[in-house]
Amino acid sequence: DIPDEYSYGSIRVGNSEFNTTLSQSTEADLARNGTDGWYHRYENNGWRPVAAKTLKEADLDPVTQRTKYMAKRYHYSKVKRKEDKVLKNKQKKREWYKKIYLE
Repeated sequence: DIPDEYSYGSIRVGNSEFNTTLSQSTEADLARNGTDGWYHRYENNGWRPVAAKTLKEADLDPVTQRTKYMAKRYHYSKVKRKEDKVLKNKQKKREWYKKIYLE
C-alpha cells in the first residue's frame, strides 16, 4: 500500500473544489500565535420558559445564570474536535467510576 499524503487535500464549496496544501509551519504558528483570535461559541440555550409570567423567574434560574455566558472552544479541525470529544467522554467515565467505587 502507498501511504496517504495528508498534507494535500481539497475543499468543496458548492459545486467547486479547491486544492489545498498544509504547510510544515502550521503547528508552529499555532503554538506561537495561540488561539486568542479564534471563534468562541457562546451557548444561549438555558431552558426556555413558554409562559410569559415565568419570564422574570427564568432570569433567576441558576442553570440559565450559570450557562448564560459560557464560551466553548471550537477547533477548526473536525478530527481534532472528534478526538477532544472522545477524551472528554473518557474523562467523564473515569470520574463516574471514581464516584461509584469511592462511595
